[in-house]
Amino acid sequence: MNLLSTKDEKAERSGHWVMLDAYQSTPDQQALRQLAQRLDMALDELGHIDYQLFATLAKLRCDLTIESHDNLNSQVSQLVEPGVRQAMQALADELNKAKLLTEEVLADHVNIKRS
Repeated sequence: MNLLSTKDEKAERSGHWVMLDAYQSTPDQQALRQLAQRLDMALDELGHIDYQLFATLAKLRCDLTIESHDNLNSQVSQLVEPGVRQAMQALADELNKAKLLTEEVLADHVNIKRS
């Protein structure tokens, strides 16, 4: 008895699956998939904007080329930064919620169709 060949045969048999029903996406599902992709792109773009914005604020805060007696640039930067951070985080959270809801709707529709 060859144990190795028996194991290989079982692995081959378990690796095959048969789809019971052909899956066809509806126009609504396609639109939801496109929305999910756009939300992903928006989150990526928001990350780039966030990085650039805070680099600019850091430069403004530390820029010694602009001489002022009261260091107004630094004060403005320190005043603005917490609010901007909070707004960017809130926007990212809302985009993530929308993406999760979109994915849940798509997953629920697939589960209903397979049932």
